[in-house]
Amino acid sequence: DSIAKIDSLNKLQQLKAKAIAQTPAAKAAGNAPLTDSSRTTDSAAAVTKMKDNYGIFYPALKGTNGTTTLENDLIKMQIANKGGKVESVTLKSFKTSEGKPLVLIMPDSTHFGLILNAYTRFISTDTLYFTAVNTSQASNADSGSVTMRLNTSDPHKYLEYIYTVKKGSYL
Repeated sequence: DSIAKIDSLNKLQQLKAKAIAQTPAAKAAGNAPLTDSSRTTDSAAAVTKMKDNYGIFYPALKGTNGTTTLENDLIKMQIANKGGKVESVTLKSFKTSEGKPLVLIMPDSTHFGLILNAYTRFISTDTLYFTAVNTSQASNADSGSVTMRLNTSDPHKYLEYIYTVKKGSYL
């Protein structure tokens, strides 16, 4: 008997919702174009939500796709801004059977990132944008170093990956 009452109440609520949705005012509101103020409110709410979710990492959500080259006499590395990871590695002294450069790591063939437990959620660094800082390359490309920095809203707090290659080394 109580189940029948619950079913009746649910049907009644559905009928009321349907009737309200069919009123001229509801139809007009549903078809009303977005105003600039409603768009601004929506985008401001989205920004606030993203800031709440990512905390000090919020600035790193946006950046430019690109790479930084680091090389020595044996290898050439491309390091991506997004994720700060090694995107490709080419061996200079070796060729494929077709005579093409031997590429050990190709773009989108690797997954690298840290999972940070912050702000009551997990944040993966592979979706955030890094900036190349402290790049040094010997003039003859024998050795070099690049620091990929994940900037935050606090200039004194950041995460860095430091990549270094030395002459005669594949590491």
